[in-house]
Amino acid sequence: MSQPTPSRATLNAALGRMRLFAGLSEEDLNIFLDIAEVRTALPQEHLFDAGQPLDGGWLLLQGRVEIAEQPWPRRRLHRQVFSPGDLFGLPGFIKGWESRRTAVALESTSALYIERRAFLRLIDSGSLAAFRIFDALLDLYVQDVQSVNQLLDDIYSRPWETLDLLRKHAQP
Repeated sequence: MSQPTPSRATLNAALGRMRLFAGLSEEDLNIFLDIAEVRTALPQEHLFDAGQPLDGGWLLLQGRVEIAEQPWPRRRLHRQVFSPGDLFGLPGFIKGWESRRTAVALESTSALYIERRAFLRLIDSGSLAAFRIFDALLDLYVQDVQSVNQLLDDIYSRPWETLDLLRKHAQP
């Protein structure tokens, strides 16, 4: 990844404009920035790949990143595009799980990489910025669980459609 690293003042200003960090003091933002590493990427450059263990998470500062996942062969590719202020690489915040997804910069991009152990120490120290991120992560996980529950409801409320769909996909 090869772009100039933004200054601390530029990073503080960028974080201050994000809803996630609204109202936090410069001191709170600086404590957070002390553990974050600025990483930049050119268009089509990979930030991480499927199969790679994630030891931290990401906060997009500038640009756009696409995360793509193919759950299993011959299945539809799932894609999601992230914009400034979005968190991604969520499993890396929680545990060093292997990524099932690939993250690719769609344009010149800069992001903060937050190493998990440093993030957990920041939570233990009572950092407001870390608590804000933790709260946002919980919201994202709740949304994921709600989506899964909706899918399960769709499957079990219309079993005949589910069976037809399974039969179609079982045929070569």
